Amino acid sequence: MLSLWRSVCLALLLASFVSPAARSDAAAEKAAFEQAEQLIEAHRFDEARKLLAATPRESGYARIYGAFVDARLAEDTGRLTTARDAYRKILEAQPSLARVRLHLARTLAKLADNDAARRHYEFVLGAADVTAPYVDRVRADMRLLDGAKSWSAQGYVTVAPTSNMTSGASQDVIIIGGLPFTPAAASRRRPGIGALYGADLSYAAPVSGNWGWVGTLSTVNRDYQGSAYDDRAARASAGVRYLVPGGVAMLELVGNRRWFGGAGYQYSFGPLLSTRFFATEKDRITASASFAEQRYDDANYLNGHRISLAASWDRFTWPGQFVRVGASYERETARNDHMAFNEFGGLVGYSIETPWALSVYPEFAYAYRAYEGDFPLLNEPRRDHRVVGSLSLVKTNFTLFGLAPRVLVSYTYNFSNVKFYQYDRIDTALTLTRSF
Repeated sequence: MLSLWRSVCLALLLASFVSPAARSDAAAEKAAFEQAEQLIEAHRFDEARKLLAATPRESGYARIYGAFVDARLAEDTGRLTTARDAYRKILEAQPSLARVRLHLARTLAKLADNDAARRHYEFVLGAADVTAPYVDRVRADMRLLDGAKSWSAQGYVTVAPTSNMTSGASQDVIIIGGLPFTPAAASRRRPGIGALYGADLSYAAPVSGNWGWVGTLSTVNRDYQGSAYDDRAARASAGVRYLVPGGVAMLELVGNRRWFGGAGYQYSFGPLLSTRFFATEKDRITASASFAEQRYDDANYLNGHRISLAASWDRFTWPGQFVRVGASYERETARNDHMAFNEFGGLVGYSIETPWALSVYPEFAYAYRAYEGDFPLLNEPRRDHRVVGSLSLVKTNFTLFGLAPRVLVSYTYNFSNVKFYQYDRIDTALTLTRSF
């Protein structure tokens, strides 16, 4: 409270040194820009353009407000990419300006960049000073986005150095049940550089009222030194969606196929129920539940099913910032009891958009996995504790060869009472994405 009082006193002191002429000029600039906005809303674009050209921009406030009205003129006259870039440039310096973010979201929606538009709409809802009319407008715009016919495609490639690409043990000899074992080469700790690449394609279309249908197709490829570690997967889904208050719910039938080391490894299929909605203006909920039958090509003893539940709560604390808390549960069965398990997990993270056009997201996650049957040579089931700390960085105003870069650094430590499965690893990933 004392520091706040000092800040207020300092602001009042500085204001006392501003000359009446300067305050008068600032008021005149503000009035001119407000008039220009009114002219734009009335579609009197030539008059607005002339007024903007004649209005001086001496103060920092006038330069920001003037740039915003320039962008509004570009938006309303159909120069959408110019408006988009102008709004983004303002937010690079002032990420807390909710009104600028709202117009950026609307411009992105007009450009059919629905995912980016939704992201900025959600940040607007989290703004501390957004009034009721803006909230209603954002909710209406988001509902149109969720209910619209749309398709999206994205390609990506990741360069991923890792200290332990096999998640293998570092010990030369491991004691299990009092007996020494030497891990095979494929199960030993091995550093390397991997490449992750793939593509995602999705399509959504309305049917009637709040109902619509959705379909997705994606592929993921992980290549490391030596084809024995190559991991490839394909996923397809089809289902229906329903617009719920503040968001959307979907029910899909999902099929997955995986290849490992160049040979067929596993396939699975089953339903997935998911939802994303705003419980309040500042609280976003994401949740999913799935059931899948799993079949293995050469490891029939692993055949069984998987149940997964996950939910996260995002609380918007400031425009461009939110705290995330999540929880998850997973159960896998197998023909061999000692391979069946229940896993409970949780995470906490915080997303920040800084004034330097840098999006920062640190996260800490923990998971406890409890297997059911006694592990061979032990008189107890296997128990694992896994902790992961990660940091994601995105420079929102930077592209590399037309691709948007993202850097992820993470550290994983898995403690197990079966020392064969105890490991740690440091991973770094540079991902380049391109949306179409």
